[in-house]
Amino acid sequence: MKTRLLGLGIVILAFITAGGEKPLAAAVFPQAGFEMYLGANRLRLWKPWVALRFPLSGNASFLLKYYHHRLRYDYSVYFEDNVFPKTRDASFSNITGALFIQKGRMSGSAALSFLSGTDSYQGLIFDAEVSRKIGKRIEVEGGIYLFRESSILWFPDDPKRTIDLYSLKGGVKIGLIPNKLFLHPKFHFYRNSDHVKASSYAIGLAFAPKHPFYVTADYYRYAEATVYRFAGDYFSMSLNIYY
Repeated sequence: MKTRLLGLGIVILAFITAGGEKPLAAAVFPQAGFEMYLGANRLRLWKPWVALRFPLSGNASFLLKYYHHRLRYDYSVYFEDNVFPKTRDASFSNITGALFIQKGRMSGSAALSFLSGTDSYQGLIFDAEVSRKIGKRIEVEGGIYLFRESSILWFPDDPKRTIDLYSLKGGVKIGLIPNKLFLHPKFHFYRNSDHVKASSYAIGLAFAPKHPFYVTADYYRYAEATVYRFAGDYFSMSLNIYY
């Protein structure tokens, strides 16, 4: 409870701070947001976050970001022909450093994240992508996502194990109303060190009603080639403040 209240307090403070017209300092800009995910096995994931953006030049900036994840989902345990429903609760933190570069119609980013949490959970993420604008309304993007996870998070009754996940991702951002409303279809292809293959596609909307507010809503369809524990439909929403 204390951790949850602390995370909520940090987010509220960041939103209040970000509400001003000036950055925290001459070259430090606050950011904050809240993300929600719902899906298969009654998955519920809440992710408040705060960040500071440091401009490095006219074309580059560095972002230091903190997430607090609160996760819950249902699963079943099988024993002697009986099925026992259970609910898994977990929380963990995520510290991310990201570099953003933009030049003309091209832009790119690279981010490194460290995660830790419930039951000695540990994770390391590398996320990179490039994008290019085509005309005034279309932006094409692609990238890679690498994730090493050491935990019992998804299989609470099994021994702790380390899994590597490799992913290719891509998408198109289409400006329905320039600088205001965007349609954002995207896809991911996954493979992990247990030789499980999976894919997902999503269709989303991004709305920027007024600077610095940015709202997104996405529908995801996730499918696994061999294990269907979390295959299904997912929905996410986020409210963000970007300076």
